Amino acid sequence: MFDLPTAPPAQYGVEPSAITRAIDALEREELDPHGLVLARRGHVLLRCSWRPYRTDQPALVYSVSKTVLALAIGFLVAEGRVDVRQLVDAYVDLPNPAGLTVEHLLTMNTGHSRKQTLALPHDGYALLATPPDYQPGTHFAYNSPASLVLSQIVTAVTGERLTAYLRPRLFDRLGIGQRWWMPHGPIDQGYSGLHLSADDLLRVAVMLADGGRFCGRPVVERSWVDEMAKVRSDNSHHDPGSPDYSCGYGYQVWRSRRGFRADGSFGQFAIAVPEKGLAIAYEGASERQQGALDVLMKLVESVVERPVAADVAATTALASRLEKLDAWSSDGADSPVDEAQGSSPGLAGERWLMGRDQNGWTIDSGRFTIPVGDGAWVTSRRETVDHSGLFWLFSTRGSVTVGGTVRVDVRIMTAPHRITAAGTVGKPLTLTWHPTPLWHCGLDDLAVPVEVIMSGLEAENSKSGV
Repeated sequence: MFDLPTAPPAQYGVEPSAITRAIDALEREELDPHGLVLARRGHVLLRCSWRPYRTDQPALVYSVSKTVLALAIGFLVAEGRVDVRQLVDAYVDLPNPAGLTVEHLLTMNTGHSRKQTLALPHDGYALLATPPDYQPGTHFAYNSPASLVLSQIVTAVTGERLTAYLRPRLFDRLGIGQRWWMPHGPIDQGYSGLHLSADDLLRVAVMLADGGRFCGRPVVERSWVDEMAKVRSDNSHHDPGSPDYSCGYGYQVWRSRRGFRADGSFGQFAIAVPEKGLAIAYEGASERQQGALDVLMKLVESVVERPVAADVAATTALASRLEKLDAWSSDGADSPVDEAQGSSPGLAGERWLMGRDQNGWTIDSGRFTIPVGDGAWVTSRRETVDHSGLFWLFSTRGSVTVGGTVRVDVRIMTAPHRITAAGTVGKPLTLTWHPTPLWHCGLDDLAVPVEVIMSGLEAENSKSGV
């Protein structure tokens, strides 16, 4: 594994006070930050996480998966096995009456309208068989089914799932350990489902910012990174009120006001700013993704070319701030819980009961029992009842609110989601997602193989750096 060296932020033009301001803003805006890692010129300047999270724990990164998928297509192009100008049906046995090319899929320029892409199932046949509202190549619409077809192409051409194909070409070269991509039948999802840690995201961002090189070694052809980063689609109509979602779209990457990025729902980012040699990895849990990007772009703008004077007071203040980072929030603790509101979508079938023990509380779901810390996080691993080899990693903490109800924060450590469980001992709890998983998935959909959980623990125990 190639480890990136660390350096003081000031040595690479980043004022410690600018980092402190960014951390303050992420918390002040209630963006539920989980992890933030910053590197410049191949040196790690900051690595921090909000308890109970860790930067080495893999978690669901949603559409960051699309960017990693595009890297797989790049390897196939370099190997002469795929031509992005070729028709899709040259590689997969699917109807293609609109004449879609691989590049149409990469750029989300299939001609389908946003209304169409939202209505389409995650099914390659349905996408290609649906007549697009626009001429292919003329209209951008965010399109997860297009990414699914790209995953189909990878497996059709190589005989391997994405994860296996990328293992020796990308993951091993970046020093990324055992990871998991949610399956979609005989293929990996491609459009979502990949589990990466913040440290992993940084490695990807560092490689992209350095034109495909990592620790001085080539990983991806520079020409492919350049092709990915070009503005290929005009997405100014996508979300005009969000500047970083209307700067253009490349090959499964978003252009930002500065640089470009892999972008996953609820704030999973691998940001590359080649002109500054800057890489940022961020994991969070807020539907206000532009808000997180506003904070991070402000941090990018503060970076200067020369080293800055080491301000002892600012450095000490940042160190003290980092030691106290915690995801725990007392939000809602000053008001009673409305137990009549019912539970969130995807949780309506869950019936959780709360008990009391000497260390706090317990939650019994009928399928698992987990401890809840009173004033401290308690982490536990539980296997699904079908013994499919899938597990949850929970971290929980609770407090008594006004009116005597108990509010418990249940963090699913391998996803950007938490559940608020509120109520009283011995009675069914009201369950609320923060935020609700995409496609109204339930808790079962967030279970992962034990390797996803253990890889983070092993990384922590080995004390290896990024």
